[in-house]
Amino acid sequence: MGFSMKAFLVNEDDTFKQLTAAQYKKLFSKDETVSLPEYKNTRVRCAEIVVELVNRKPVRIAHTSFSYIRFDAHGGIDQAYVDEITRVIAEMMGGIPSPNDPENLINAADRFAKKRFRQKFTWEPSEELERALFDQALTQKRL
Repeated sequence: MGFSMKAFLVNEDDTFKQLTAAQYKKLFSKDETVSLPEYKNTRVRCAEIVVELVNRKPVRIAHTSFSYIRFDAHGGIDQAYVDEITRVIAEMMGGIPSPNDPENLINAADRFAKKRFRQKFTWEPSEELERALFDQALTQKRL
């Protein structure tokens, strides 16, 4: 048993482009040799789908994540956008209470950050799009 992560960029018309694992990893590692100029200066829906493998064959969808990616003027990942996501994720973890805080203080910043994260950085696919993405993720052929 093993797992394989499939990454798809979803266009406005719900067509999608599958990225290789190497492309996807290099995009986020600031590797300047990988860029997608067709997406420059855009925010694109991204679907990450983890597939469970048995004997190296896909058998089921194990996990999904639907987020946005913003590209810079060269078609690479917009680092300011990544930094913004990182800040919100840190806020979602909650702060450490100060010894000077009143006992009845309720710190809801992490809940507000979670809501902001869902609203700004994630999206929900339609049933049809989700099915098409799942079908492609479970095939062994690349687009």
